[in-house]
Amino acid sequence: MDSVKRTEAYYDSTDADLFYRTVWGGEDIHVGLYRRAEDTVRTASQATVEYMIRLLPELTRHSTVLDLGAGYGGAARHIVRQVGCSVTCLNVSAVENAYNRQRNAEEQLTEAIRVVHGNFEELPFGKNTFEVVWSEEAFLHSPHKEQILAEAWKVLKPGGVLLFTDPMQAPDCPPSVLQPILRRLDLDGLSTLAYYRQAAHKVGFGTTTFFELSQHLTRHYSAILNILRSQEVDLRQKGCSSTYLRNMAEGLQHWIEGGEKGWLRWGVFRMVKPG
Repeated sequence: MDSVKRTEAYYDSTDADLFYRTVWGGEDIHVGLYRRAEDTVRTASQATVEYMIRLLPELTRHSTVLDLGAGYGGAARHIVRQVGCSVTCLNVSAVENAYNRQRNAEEQLTEAIRVVHGNFEELPFGKNTFEVVWSEEAFLHSPHKEQILAEAWKVLKPGGVLLFTDPMQAPDCPPSVLQPILRRLDLDGLSTLAYYRQAAHKVGFGTTTFFELSQHLTRHYSAILNILRSQEVDLRQKGCSSTYLRNMAEGLQHWIEGGEKGWLRWGVFRMVKPG
């Protein structure tokens, strides 16, 4: 099974949908920014979106945004509410897409947000279509990250911006350290900051800036693990399998340990297509 089908099957599963809606909040399923001791996963996740919006001073109500791996569409709704522009959500999960459309309808945002089923390795859009391509914690699922950057470059208008987050491994990370994380996600490896910089230059991006936020990764996964443990009985009653919950708890612990030991990096990339 290739990476696209594997990712689709995972996020369409009852186990994953119950977990991400219940534990991760059902709006944003990415790493949050924690500014205060009392910050929740929900507020921290929204803070990430707000932080990224501030990195897009060129964003106006006339802009067109493409969200790659949009999940439940929380970022898209936040962008539309705050900026008033239009957003296209591209996502591989039919289950998540259906919930995204439902939430958009509930908030009367259907005209502003389009939801498209597809994968970011082969974008179904024409050249020079969007001012901004946006993504959060989605690219790690693909082994073809240079191809993803090339696809983003293709659909961006001249002067457009690719803004994304992705968990990465530190340059001095021993080869075997992250195997428990990679094995659970069925990945060969995580990217590095240097790889993304090189790939961005190769496909044609000009200015590439990285905003380091690695200190938030460990706290976020710790918060998710605490919620999982507190709601485990309820999740089982709702139909989430014991095997999934056990594997998820083990996986989260590996992410926490990797962050604590400095083997993981996380932050926001801003890449600009020359005008």
